[in-house]
Amino acid sequence: MKAILLCAGYATRLYPLTIDKPKALLPVNGKPMLDYILEHIEKLDVVDEIILVSNHKFIEQMDAWTKTVKTTKKLTLLDDGSTCEDDRLGAIGDIYFAVKNCCINEETVILCGDNLFTFDLKHYYDFYKNSGVDCVCAKKVPDKEEIKGYAVASTDKNGKIIELEEKPKEPKSDLAVFATYFYTGDTMQMVKKYLEEGNKPDAPGYFLQWLYKLKPVHVYEMDGVCYDIGTPKAYEEAQEVFGAKK
Repeated sequence: MKAILLCAGYATRLYPLTIDKPKALLPVNGKPMLDYILEHIEKLDVVDEIILVSNHKFIEQMDAWTKTVKTTKKLTLLDDGSTCEDDRLGAIGDIYFAVKNCCINEETVILCGDNLFTFDLKHYYDFYKNSGVDCVCAKKVPDKEEIKGYAVASTDKNGKIIELEEKPKEPKSDLAVFATYFYTGDTMQMVKKYLEEGNKPDAPGYFLQWLYKLKPVHVYEMDGVCYDIGTPKAYEEAQEVFGAKK
């Protein structure tokens, strides 16, 4: 199994913190966010290679980080060539960039370099293997206003997605979807088809919206929290949560 870490965004909403530093390397409780994610991946014995996709602007900082970490996995750093918001490939574009450059045709876990979480990734992997299909993680968000800011999944009695809405005005479910995916090798080969059809290359959730209509995708309900560090407020909250864990 491969692991793809998406770290090529420019995080303009976090300026000035991310003008000269990639978001994935911002410190939380004294260490880069990527360190936390790497610790989770280390627990997955089935992963033999971690593929980190960076933009060109921050490739040197990412390369320096790779030289400081200890991992039992092969660590591959890719430069997607972009230098600013205007020429970025988008998250799905970067997934395909990794698929193409690393010849990925096997099971893959995809994570965002700015998502800090406390759920057990190994437990999530076991759920994926038992289900035998693609999986996305989600958490129940009972607050009807808060959940409007997420992609919201409706599922059948077996946990298969039957509807997925991005930031709905009237949510039909309390299941908020987060950007951590376990995909089969077959699905990884479908990323090219998705892009060739002219679909949006940006947020990884767009691929999921396309995918669940073509093949089964099950929801893993996480036991824990996940922070998408997209705003200064989210960054502050993560500092508090992970500071308390020390």
